[in-house]
Amino acid sequence: MVRFGVLGGLRPHPLVVDTIIAVLLAIVGMIGAFGVESILAGMQQDWPLTAFILAASLPLALRRVVPLISEIAILGGSFTLLSLSYDAGALQISVMVALFSVGAHSRSTRESLAGLAAGFVFTVLIGLRPGNQGSLWIFFVFGLMGGLWLVGDTLRRRTSQLAALEARAAALELEREEESGRAVAEERARIARELHDIIAHSVSVMVVQAAAARRVLDSQPDAARASLEAIETTGRQALSEMRRLLGVMRREDVREDAKAPQPSLARVATLVDEMRAAGLPVELRVEGEAGPVPPGVDVSAYRVVQEALTNALRHAAAASVSVVVRYGPDDVEVEVSDDGHGPQEDPDSVGGHGLIGMRERVALFRGDFEAGPRAGGGFAVRARLPIGSSGA
Repeated sequence: MVRFGVLGGLRPHPLVVDTIIAVLLAIVGMIGAFGVESILAGMQQDWPLTAFILAASLPLALRRVVPLISEIAILGGSFTLLSLSYDAGALQISVMVALFSVGAHSRSTRESLAGLAAGFVFTVLIGLRPGNQGSLWIFFVFGLMGGLWLVGDTLRRRTSQLAALEARAAALELEREEESGRAVAEERARIARELHDIIAHSVSVMVVQAAAARRVLDSQPDAARASLEAIETTGRQALSEMRRLLGVMRREDVREDAKAPQPSLARVATLVDEMRAAGLPVELRVEGEAGPVPPGVDVSAYRVVQEALTNALRHAAAASVSVVVRYGPDDVEVEVSDDGHGPQEDPDSVGGHGLIGMRERVALFRGDFEAGPRAGGGFAVRARLPIGSSGA
């Protein structure tokens, strides 16, 4: 069974197939001229007739390679045979296949039309010979051959159009992949800038705490110990953010954004108010007790909410939008859901790259992210970011 499967997948080269067909038609022509029993003797005795029979059949082997030349050779051989009063009925198949092939395999419309014109001249010359049926016969025969040419030419045009569409689709897919890659790079550069600000702030805090501890080290050891503990905590956070910063840094230089307040879950209420002012009906719900959240996680969770609300404002046309922030002992979750129709296309391909950025941010902290249509209608974005050691 395997051997059959392998053999079934093998396809002979088109030139081989065309050559076999041409040889078979040549043999049929020889039999029609000399008979089955005397074919070899006839080929030796009447070699001019043999040559014209071969000329009217063997060029068919090149019908895909040089269709116009192949057709002209076949028409010339067939016309000569008819002029010698040879019954070329068996070779009419070669003529018809040649007309179809020049329409189907020509390299240009000009070449295809030249093949049609050659067929017309051949038909007229044959029809005007003494003893033929005249103009009515010419129109009938040319209509038949013109129909075969038209079928081939239509197939050629359709194949060309499909090839152009496939090339265009491949180009668009490549362009989209490149655009997505640029979006990821830009988002990582943006994250890197934010983490840089967080690390700079943490180092500044450590310097201040160290100076305070040094001043009270002898007189107030408890206060000095508290400052040292704060330095240790801040230093651990700064190291964690530094590792993430090194992971997302890219060589491309990205222009610095305008100075703005540091994004934080504590500012989600302000963000919701801004979205309401822009016309988006948003409701905010906070679940759990807000505890200490690492700065990088805090920024990323805020950005997820921000991007999700921006997408809802642009694409959802929602009557209501819900924002939920859940604080847990080991993680923080954010969820943005709406009852709109959602994006008509992939949100990453229309007006921005929100989902790409959100997914990249959550993956940076080894969190969980999902986005898609809701079962009851609308669209939902959910993200969970660890705030314990697992998120480092």
